Amino acid sequence: MTTAPPPDDRFLDHIPGNDIPQADNLQRVRLVVDAVAAGAPTQEQVIHHTRVSLRHVSYSLHAARVLGFLSQEGRAFRLTGAGRALCATRRMSEEERGAFREAYARSAILGALAPGLFDPTGPSVEAIAATIERRGRLSPATARRRARALLSWRLQILEPQKYAYLLDAAEGAFVDE
Repeated sequence: MTTAPPPDDRFLDHIPGNDIPQADNLQRVRLVVDAVAAGAPTQEQVIHHTRVSLRHVSYSLHAARVLGFLSQEGRAFRLTGAGRALCATRRMSEEERGAFREAYARSAILGALAPGLFDPTGPSVEAIAATIERRGRLSPATARRRARALLSWRLQILEPQKYAYLLDAAEGAFVDE
């Protein structure tokens, strides 16, 4: 797997807030990448194509950009080589999870925020939040929320069945029989 070069702390000392993802759901990130690939280059067109709310489309487009699946020029998003590779995978497959993990590994920003995210134990929400608060200059509550989003990615990539179970339970779909 390709890894990001060691972060240059001078460059990453302050990371703009919109470069710190807040999208929880990688399948929604995949959905917006697929929409751009299908010819919906603007946020408004992605909303129309996906029927996902403005807020979640915005979060997902920003996450796709930080992961390197999309580039942005003005209001238009364009598929990158990594985005084309993601679109070539089957949804919810091992290959798709590999594409997400590879994209994370290539991102200097994400590597600086949550190094070791895919290590066996992984970082704690507290460690990631402290880094986000310091480097992103975000409030403790916002930093913690974004740290939870990154940990959600870890679960979706490493333990997708567990993530699906927890998501169903959180949405009230779990019924004790």
